[in-house]
Amino acid sequence: MSMAGEKLTAEEPLRKVVRDLFGPQWYVIVTGPQKEFTCVRILRQLKLDCFTPKRVEFRRPNKFRMAKREMRYPLMPSYVFVKVDLRSGDDMAKLSSIGYVRGFLAKDGRPWAVPESDRKVRRGRVSRLEIGVDSLRGEVAAPAAHRFMRTHREFKVGEVVKVTDGALAELRWIVREINLEKKVAQIEAEILGAERVVEAPLDQLEKSP
Repeated sequence: MSMAGEKLTAEEPLRKVVRDLFGPQWYVIVTGPQKEFTCVRILRQLKLDCFTPKRVEFRRPNKFRMAKREMRYPLMPSYVFVKVDLRSGDDMAKLSSIGYVRGFLAKDGRPWAVPESDRKVRRGRVSRLEIGVDSLRGEVAAPAAHRFMRTHREFKVGEVVKVTDGALAELRWIVREINLEKKVAQIEAEILGAERVVEAPLDQLEKSP
């Protein structure tokens, strides 16, 4: 991952962290697989400001329930943003006490300090946008229509879909409009030399590979 156009190393062991900084700053810590939310919960119990960027998807909670509901997943797997003072023995002790923390995301051999807000960084003649904490705190939400579509087969206007069953299943259709209130999509295909538009339920369509 790079937010300033530079390659970043995977992680930096906590025991090697030595940096002359003044006051707490935002850093990225690397966690174990699927431990992002657990790590955030523990860090907050330790009174540390932290978060992990999230994406919101519509999924069935289990195989026995057909209705989908909102579920949250890490947008950046294994990454948790935390505000600490690297010179503070207390802050470093808190991080070291969490078994899920593997180290810091580093750049040039040092923990990478993330800016509070977006900023432009100049590298030679090239100017790049460095994403800040303020832009990463929110959630990336899936479109509301995904709640009624087949999981991992979601689509949007302009994409090619297929009908999952029936006489129209052999054709490939272009999505022209999605009506969330009626839970249907208007799809178009060429039939007998003419463009035809039909309406189909969202749960009977899936994105064509």
